[in-house]
This record gives sequence, structure tokens and C-alpha cells, in this order.
Amino acid sequence: MTSHIASPSARSSQWMRTRLLIEKAEALGCSRQQALAGTRISLDMLETPGSVFTIPDQIRVMINTARALPNSALGILWGETLNAFSRERLGLWLSAHATLGAMLDAMLRYQELLSSPVRGIGIRSEHTFRLELHYPPGTNHTSSLIRLHNECMMASQLQTIRQLVESPLHPVNVSFSHPEPSDQTHYQRVFGDNFTFNAPHTSLCLHLIDLDRPISSHNPAIERLYQQETEKEFQAHISQQNLSTQVKTHLLQLSDQQHTAASVAKALGCSERTLRRRLEQENTSFRDIQHQALIENARDLLQTPGVTVQTAAQQLGFSDVSNFRRALKRLTGLSPSKLRQRTSLNTIT
Repeated sequence: MTSHIASPSARSSQWMRTRLLIEKAEALGCSRQQALAGTRISLDMLETPGSVFTIPDQIRVMINTARALPNSALGILWGETLNAFSRERLGLWLSAHATLGAMLDAMLRYQELLSSPVRGIGIRSEHTFRLELHYPPGTNHTSSLIRLHNECMMASQLQTIRQLVESPLHPVNVSFSHPEPSDQTHYQRVFGDNFTFNAPHTSLCLHLIDLDRPISSHNPAIERLYQQETEKEFQAHISQQNLSTQVKTHLLQLSDQQHTAASVAKALGCSERTLRRRLEQENTSFRDIQHQALIENARDLLQTPGVTVQTAAQQLGFSDVSNFRRALKRLTGLSPSKLRQRTSLNTIT
């Protein structure tokens, strides 16, 4: 996380999200005073649209409400109130895309603007598309905070998708990294019958064909206008990071290892020579960062249920699975199967 305050496109929507969470928690018995304890958010700020809440304060509100209502379905109830248009300008731009797939690709590319510690990963296989949430290492997935966030994110994403395609959409499955709750009534109501718990990652899995569904609110003019504004804001936002972090973020989003220093430099608005010189000043190199990104992406893919070594190799741009095996062995000392096993053990512990 590069800042305690989100980017401009996210600030107003985060005020809305925090307010809606507090309202839902209040309806279930958690007072506003309880929800705001330990934050710098006043009651007046909740009533003032556009008030800027720092990210630590937002997280504290989530912790307070999750602890006050540990056995409730607060996360799902909160997530159901959050659709594309609760994200204001950013949501309006996403809803202007032509297809669901185009919208999801844009959402993943510009997720840095939300300044969230959770990273979204999109994984395509032969028949499905899986949107996974990846938390920082050491996250306690049994906590009520993680359950709250998992429920909210999955309910919100599904609510948004159904709203934009304006037709019934049933996910292949929804997985949650937190333990199984005693009451699953709200899960069945929102997600149907295909959901599981104690998964390696919280994820929403869709049929790949669903990505071709048209978005009813598609507006080419708005899409073009906000695309330019969003890209400009995105570049300004990541420019606050050191260059090595920018390069790694870019490579993690691309997954495909075939991208060169020249193509990444062009995307980041500098020459290849400048990129290599500045990375050297930061005591690293493009090759080292590319290797780090490969290892992280490979670990993420291999930890995903149903993803074979061959699928992971193809997703990462390797034409031959044997080249993928050799690359992992050289960089980590482990075969794909051993890396998968090591990652699973680390997740459990």
C-alpha cells in the first residue's frame, strides 16, 4: 500500500462504502459509536458526502463491526448494497464497457487505484474464468474481519455482474478462505448451492462463455472519455512508487512472461535504457523482477484448484511445459508439483 489515502477516483466511493457498512451494522445491533471507536471519523463526517477517510480508519471500522457481529451475515448484507454505480465515476466507467470480460479486464488492470492490500487475480482455463482474492502473507483467514471482507467482495462482485448483464447469471462456484459458518442461509440465497469454505483463496468462478455477455449500459463515448482519465490517474498514482515496484506490478498484471524490458518501459512511459539505469540505481534489474513476478504468478496459479501444470505454463506464456518446469527449478529449486505442495503447506500454517 503506497498511501494512507486512496486515489481520487476511489475516495468518494469509499465514503459511501464505509457509511453503508455502518448502516448495515447498526441495523444488526452495532452502534455507530462502536463502529467508529479508535478512528478519526466523526459522526458529522458520515453525514458529509465526499469526506476523506484514511485506509487505516476504514479497516478499523471493518474490524470493529466484524468483532461486534462475529456470527452475522453482515458481509453479505453489506456487499449486496454495493453495485457498479456505488463506485461513482469508476463504476460508471466500468459499466460503460461492451462486455463483461472487457469490464473485468479493466477492473483488474486498474485495481491499484483502490489502494487495497488485497490483490485480485484473473485466471482463465479452457472453460472457466476465476477471479481470486490474494491477501498478504501471514493473513489470519479464520478472523471475523476476513470473513466480513470475503463475503462483501463476493456478494458485491456478483451483484455488480448481474446488474450489468441484466439477466440471470449463475457462477460455477464461489469459494471462501474462511471457515464454514453455522448459518448459511444468506449464502444460499445469494450464491446458490455451489459454494465452499476453507479454500486456498476466496474466488468467484464463472463460465468462460459468460465473459462474452454484453453489458446493457455500454456507452462507447463514456468508455473512451473515462478510459483516458483513468489511465492518466493510474499513471500518476503508480509514479509515486519506486520503479522496481511499478515494473513488478505491471508484470504481475500481465502474467505472460514474454513481455520485454522494452515493452514494459514503453507502458511505463520511459525508454528501455532509462528503465534499466533506474532499476540499477535501485539495486535490481529487469530480469530479477521478471523472475520474482514469474515465481509469484506460478505459485498463485499452481495453488488454484483445477489448474494443471500445463495450464499454468500456457497462462504464463510458455509454449512448452518442459521449459516452464526448467525455469521453476532454476529459480526456486523446486518442480511445479513441489512448489504447489510447498505453497499449500504454507497457506495452511
